Amino acid sequence: MRKTIFAALVVVSFISCVSSQVLTQRWNYTLAGTLEENVEIKGFYVEDINADEKKEVVVITGGRAGDGYTSERNGVYAFDGGGNLLWRYPIDDVVKTSTLAEFDNDGKKQVIVTSGQTLNNIQRGTIYVINPDGRLRRSFYTTAIMESIAVDDLDGDKYYEIIGGSSLKLYVFQAFGETKWEYRMSHPTTAVYAIDVDNSPGKEVIAAADKIYYFDGKGNVIGTFPFDVDVPDILRGVTYLNSINRTGSAYSDIVALTNQNRIYVIDVKEAKAESSKKITQLTLDQAWKYDISGTIKSFLISDTNDDRRNEIFVGSTDKNVYVLDSGQAAVIWQYRANGEIQSIYAADVDNDNHDEYVVATDSGTIYVLDRLGRFQWRYDVGEPLSFAAAGDINGDNLKEFIVGTPTRHIYAFDLNASYTKKQRADDMLTRGQANFIAGNYTEAQILLVQAKNIYAELDDKTGLEKTSNLLSRINEFTTSEQRKQADLYYQRAAEYFINEDFKNSRSFAEQAKEIYGRFGDSENVLKCELLLLRIEAKLNPAVTPGINVTPIESNQTQTEEGGINFRPLLFALFILALVAGFILLVKRRQNEGGFGEAFQQKPVGGAPQVAAPGKPPLTGQPMPEAPKKPADDWGEIITEGEEMPPV
Repeated sequence: MRKTIFAALVVVSFISCVSSQVLTQRWNYTLAGTLEENVEIKGFYVEDINADEKKEVVVITGGRAGDGYTSERNGVYAFDGGGNLLWRYPIDDVVKTSTLAEFDNDGKKQVIVTSGQTLNNIQRGTIYVINPDGRLRRSFYTTAIMESIAVDDLDGDKYYEIIGGSSLKLYVFQAFGETKWEYRMSHPTTAVYAIDVDNSPGKEVIAAADKIYYFDGKGNVIGTFPFDVDVPDILRGVTYLNSINRTGSAYSDIVALTNQNRIYVIDVKEAKAESSKKITQLTLDQAWKYDISGTIKSFLISDTNDDRRNEIFVGSTDKNVYVLDSGQAAVIWQYRANGEIQSIYAADVDNDNHDEYVVATDSGTIYVLDRLGRFQWRYDVGEPLSFAAAGDINGDNLKEFIVGTPTRHIYAFDLNASYTKKQRADDMLTRGQANFIAGNYTEAQILLVQAKNIYAELDDKTGLEKTSNLLSRINEFTTSEQRKQADLYYQRAAEYFINEDFKNSRSFAEQAKEIYGRFGDSENVLKCELLLLRIEAKLNPAVTPGINVTPIESNQTQTEEGGINFRPLLFALFILALVAGFILLVKRRQNEGGFGEAFQQKPVGGAPQVAAPGKPPLTGQPMPEAPKKPADDWGEIITEGEEMPPV
């Protein structure tokens, strides 16, 4: 039954999150070119490129050459948060790939674009470096077309090198375009990456071709990792290279994703170095590999569970997002969408200090998942998507969503803050209900109080009513359970008292008193106080009148000549407690009729005649019986022959 209720709650939560209210279109822009001209988005970035603390939208397009319109189809666009075109840099060539890099260590980022064509079997390429204001910083020609690119400071001289992979060679260019070194490859270089393998000065270059190559900063091969023999040459192309903190060892591991469905994690087992600490040889090994269903379409490295180890996100043509543990070939979670996964982007969408994951599909839907893979909400754009990202592009401390489509449209959407707050509250309510059903009352209460506060902020009366009702039920359950616990503690205190284990008796009596006090149960609190007085009398007889004793609560040294005499005060408190207890006892017994007729008033005319003090009883009237000793109300634990403490 509980599972059925929980499933129903999850379904209700899911339905409530699928709403067109979550996003509102802010602006859109149509890029130049047509589908027939093969214009497509080659690069898509939501980054602060000009250090103004607001993110810009940078889009790179590429299309076919010829007929005098090449520069209209190929170029770089930069938009501000309002959708205004800040600048456009036209490229009169076919754009291949791009990246962003900070060349001057000033917080501003340059846009690096490669282009090229093959004419008469001769390759001709160009690399462009464009400043954040849209002006060309520099460009230089290359004797090959760079299909993959990376930028990093390889030798620690604060000048950046450009790493380019082509169908012929691997190149490393200095910042001004001079070739620093090159290496002829037997297969096309499909991915490049720079990494500091062992925290030594400088960085190593990693390139993927027929195998994974590791180069030192001077272009020497220091290690290779071969692909499995079961992978045909045509499928060995690596689309993505990146590093991961897998084991926390001294060496960085590499993750390589092929252009089909296989993922490799490569482990550096050993690094040999010269006296200068420069690596001369690496021993590489396969940590693990994993084949997903479908073809890899997108990739992301992110720490989802705050364990300081990155997880591997993969989007596939089988419509699934896979999240793999970097330490082993295991899927942590996966999520199935309604189309092929075109991109995955990490952003703190709701400003809760945890990243959510923005997923774009070719069916035109944006999904937002939390770090555990739970569905948060979705939005249908209405046409297939190529990319989706999120960032604050207008400085309002809220995330906007920016998407690109194969039809050259760029859309920006505002996130409805109230809607997302309500979504968070609904999620907390659902999880609170699930914890309540499972009996996890403390966790349920925490979640429901948080949800209630959000509902109050939004003036959501329905949400407030749901959370308040559930909190009341939890309070009823917890009060009942805690009252039972207090009764049990008191019973144990009584048992220890009978067995003359007064220290344990005091401990349980104090716990019982504390719990009764939470509920304002004054009668049971008094019962515990009276028992504690009796315990104190047993542990310290000197507090009883007539016995000299040093007060147990005092931390001061007492002497005969001077000190603090607490005896009168303790005696007065003792007497007051006994009197209050006796009065309460008499009233309760009167209400219950427990003292018999001797202590009860009779109506006028019907009262028995009792002789005056010192006189014999009147004729015909029996002597009233002495009242029986009342049952002890100090916890009802007085045993046979035991006396009340003297007053």
